[in-house]
Amino acid sequence: MQNREIVECVRLGHAVYHIVMAGTMDGENTRSPVGYQVYDQAFEPNVSVKMENVGSHSVVNPWIIANGKNWRTVSSIVQHVVAQDMTDAEKALALWHFQKGLRFHASPYDRDNGNVVKMLNVYGYTLCGDDSYALADLWREAGLRVRAGRPIGHSTTEVFYDGMWHLLDGDEHVICLMRDNETIAGEEEIVRDHDLMKRTHVYGILKTDDRQTDEFSAALFPYDGQREEKKGVYPSHRMDLVLRPGESIEWRWDGKGKFHGRENMGSWRNAWTRICNGLLVYEPDVSSNKWRFGCVATNHVVDGDVLCAAEGGGTATFEVKSPYVIVGGRIKGTFLRQAFSDRVALFVSFDREKWVEVWTMGELGEGTTEVYLDRLFPPEGETRYGYFVRVDFAGHGVNRLVMESDLQMAPLSLPGVRLGSNEMVYVDDSDDREVKIAHHWRERSDHGVPPAPERPIFPEDGSFVEGTKFVFEWADVDCDEEIVDYHFQLSAHADMCYPLSPNFDKLISRTASSGVARYNLPYVGLLNPDQRYYWRVRARSVAGVWSPWSAVWSFTAQSPGVPLDVAVDLKNKKVVWQANPNGRRPVHFLIYGSDERGFTESDTPYPVLVEKGRTAIFPANFLGESERSEWVLPTGEKVCGFYRVVAVDGNGNRSGVSDLAETPRPEIWSVPVDRAKAGEDYFYTVFAVRSIGDLRTVTIGENPYNPAFRDADELTFDLVQAPKWLHINRLTGEIFGRSLETGMFDVTVKVVRRQGGEAVQSYVLIVTA
Repeated sequence: MQNREIVECVRLGHAVYHIVMAGTMDGENTRSPVGYQVYDQAFEPNVSVKMENVGSHSVVNPWIIANGKNWRTVSSIVQHVVAQDMTDAEKALALWHFQKGLRFHASPYDRDNGNVVKMLNVYGYTLCGDDSYALADLWREAGLRVRAGRPIGHSTTEVFYDGMWHLLDGDEHVICLMRDNETIAGEEEIVRDHDLMKRTHVYGILKTDDRQTDEFSAALFPYDGQREEKKGVYPSHRMDLVLRPGESIEWRWDGKGKFHGRENMGSWRNAWTRICNGLLVYEPDVSSNKWRFGCVATNHVVDGDVLCAAEGGGTATFEVKSPYVIVGGRIKGTFLRQAFSDRVALFVSFDREKWVEVWTMGELGEGTTEVYLDRLFPPEGETRYGYFVRVDFAGHGVNRLVMESDLQMAPLSLPGVRLGSNEMVYVDDSDDREVKIAHHWRERSDHGVPPAPERPIFPEDGSFVEGTKFVFEWADVDCDEEIVDYHFQLSAHADMCYPLSPNFDKLISRTASSGVARYNLPYVGLLNPDQRYYWRVRARSVAGVWSPWSAVWSFTAQSPGVPLDVAVDLKNKKVVWQANPNGRRPVHFLIYGSDERGFTESDTPYPVLVEKGRTAIFPANFLGESERSEWVLPTGEKVCGFYRVVAVDGNGNRSGVSDLAETPRPEIWSVPVDRAKAGEDYFYTVFAVRSIGDLRTVTIGENPYNPAFRDADELTFDLVQAPKWLHINRLTGEIFGRSLETGMFDVTVKVVRRQGGEAVQSYVLIVTA
């Protein structure tokens, strides 16, 4: 490993210089993708970048833009991500991908990181409650409309484009595609059909595939009331900075274990490895006569510092101000005391009214001190971006004074170098400056870069594939070091600008295919027929080094399209739909039904999360098939609350499952028992179409995560017309009784749904001897 350093002296307000980094490893090619969990990184080449004002004038807003990374304001962030010719949809997606790729799930728990500028530069992490505001700031700055989501125990923001609202969740890294596999669903669509979430991988690329987790995430979306177009705004923040003569800021990639927030900042034990502690140092010039015995000055201001002096001594006040949160620090000084009546002391304040004495000189002569200020910046204390230091001095007073402030910094924001040529742009808002910039980094070549995967096995490049559920496979990488993981991506765009959905941005080690060069699509119908898709792969060695991406390969799936406009026609007692004009012509259709709102179609019994920590086996919900675009409801057999349809082509390839068709409720579907014998018991149970609801969570006490099946239809049965000997169980719909005489009796039963709606069934009951 080689240590490298380059020093630039800048005298222009806009200066460009280049740094070439050699070796085989850098932060980018040894870092896992960033996800909900804390990312890992095998090597960090950057050590520090120190920017120091060595001139005689204050420098306003000096900054280093490394390789185009300018995240100082919300405006500069959006300009960094969004191109002028982008559509609103492209802007929304680009900003979502950018933001979620630079943070993980943790928080200081005082909402200081809800502003996107702080999130990116200071913290590098958010909880959902902070994240949804940060994402809203970006979208608003790009000119997009936003509104608050309404999940339980979670926080989201929706964005409006193409005539509808869309949910792009930056915290859990989720978008849910509609059945067209193109449109991103909004929360209202997810509430209506939880299967849109259940078929989507949630919690990001670092989360292992887990169907129950996907179902639980769907349960967070029960709200189907009115939604207002509003979303609060966090206080703005800018990475503004003034460097006075003798002042420097040092961006560092190591940490001292200092941070702002609770010790339990999230569930990730290694979160602390992703916090850096930089340094702000101010050493004012105390060599001039204004600091010496016998000087007379009143309220003298020098570069923002105030000196109040009188014959024999005085008081000097200094301000320390930082765009990064301050998490500790030190004051170093050399002082001279000539008489016992002299007083030399240091004080710190946050408001210039209440002062805390941190040190006083106790002996005659010259003394050197180093006072630690960490106790004034406790992790769970108030957020501090500045403070004041006061020196009370007498005699010959202050010979040297240095104020060092420890800063919290997010490593992915820092102006570091990467392999190859790096363009560094220095900018400021001053008329005059003399700034020295020193970059320190390390170069490492003890581990090679694996070659990119060279050959797709299936599907072959440019090929046509039968069906939409298959296994992607590629040739193993031939490398001197063991390959321990692959990163798979699929996109609808040849430039791979972003993956199609979370199902198509996968670390293979987090899937059932861990350890092999393949990826098995989890569900049928995640791809559209007759649409060209693009995919690529990269490999990671046991040393943690990623290969370059492979070439971009393409394929086209062949299957029927998803059936459209599925509906339940109760008047004609059938389910109807339209064949999709896209894809192959279907030869028949499969019909599925369930009383679960948002059910998943299944030909076999399958596990369903029914409450926290418990699954139940639901029965298969395949009902029948039809060669036409309709299916007649069997007379006297159960009518389900919800239906879906799947198309099948001549090769047996299935389409994706259709949208959810909801049966009007409560419709009575049972056939009356219209015969009875005098003197014998009569029974008839009235069955009506009903929903068992879906998995939804509610808040109990302070715990919002209590998933269970809720919002089931509540039905009440009544006999509107009937002989006196007939009775009904109002909850179950069971009609019972015994007639002692023969005859014909008119019977009318009514069922009322508490959530709205009613149905009536009338029949003639014939009682014979």
